[in-house]
Amino acid sequence: MSLDNLSFDDPDDELNVFSAYDLVLSYRDITDLDWGEVAERRLIEQRRGLVVLQATVLEDLIDDFIMYLADAPDQNAYYEKLVKKTMGPRVEKLEDLMKEKGLNDARGKELIERLKRIVERRNLLAHGILQLQPVENVKLPLKKAFELEWVIVDRRSGVSQRLSMLQLRKDFYEVIDCFYLMLSYMDHMLKIAPKPKHFKGGMYLTLPD
Repeated sequence: MSLDNLSFDDPDDELNVFSAYDLVLSYRDITDLDWGEVAERRLIEQRRGLVVLQATVLEDLIDDFIMYLADAPDQNAYYEKLVKKTMGPRVEKLEDLMKEKGLNDARGKELIERLKRIVERRNLLAHGILQLQPVENVKLPLKKAFELEWVIVDRRSGVSQRLSMLQLRKDFYEVIDCFYLMLSYMDHMLKIAPKPKHFKGGMYLTLPD
């Protein structure tokens, strides 16, 4: 017996997103829809998605730090509440606990600042509006060639900034470097932080023998 899915009724499985600027140019018959832009959008969307995805690896390690320092009597209940928080509030909670436990030394402050920077960047990449626009104001009809740039617009502030493939590569590796920094700080934390009574171990953080 064969099963047919009626939802898949489009013989052409390719669908592309065009910028508003591209649609205006097409409407004015100035140029055809820019398929080069479509290819660029796919590449830059893919790379910004990789940065956002890579940032999620920090969450479990942040949770380990929080669970260790909070040392809640009911570990399961505390963890259930913790994982409902987004990454930003988790970092804020970690910062509060580090101050409370006397871990606000230079290394601790550097770690928190790095995490905050990554969270801010991750949120912009995840929720910002990606669009293609001229580097300088362009007047119609077009009389000369002009440069374009991809920008990402913060939904809350409306501020835009250039988004480049090289910068996204740097963002990607900054997340990895921060993960290594957390692992290094974890060894430091285990030596100077108060020993927990209830914490039994996390995904990455285990109690020394």
